[in-house]
Amino acid sequence: FPWRVGIRAAGRRKEAQLYNLSERGAFLETARPLMVGAEIDVELQLPNGPRSLPANVLHTNVPGNLLRSHVPIGMGIRFMDPGPAVSSDLARIVAQRSLDLLV
Repeated sequence: FPWRVGIRAAGRRKEAQLYNLSERGAFLETARPLMVGAEIDVELQLPNGPRSLPANVLHTNVPGNLLRSHVPIGMGIRFMDPGPAVSSDLARIVAQRSLDLLV
């Protein structure tokens, strides 16, 4: 399912495609991933409304000799302390998507 998200970093905003999601993080498909260690805000549309979640970039997949061909170009992120309400929203989304895969 195409799920566009906004990314804010260093005063700039860009968009990415959500490739996968967990309760603790996500992989964002984007032609220009940020550097490992970058602090970003990820704008997600959640069941209880839009949220901007602080996150850290943990790893990237970029073109070149280290490209992992089984993963899209982009970056893996970890949410920083999303709080109970957001964690609950993320858990519901992940559970629902898992059920959808079984059907």
